[in-house]
Amino acid sequence: MDTIDRERHYKLLIGGEWQAGQNGTYDVVNPATEEVVGRAPEASRGQALDAARGG
Repeated sequence: MDTIDRERHYKLLIGGEWQAGQNGTYDVVNPATEEVVGRAPEASRGQALDAARGG
């Protein structure tokens, strides 16, 4: 398995622009091993609504 860069900051693509999650990040967990394998950006409610509207 490839190594995951835990220090990399992933972003959300909303309306054609890359944005940091306004609610920080959350752990991505491998369900088979319960090991934390990475972190993902967490969108705010406003970011989710903007994404759903297409921008």
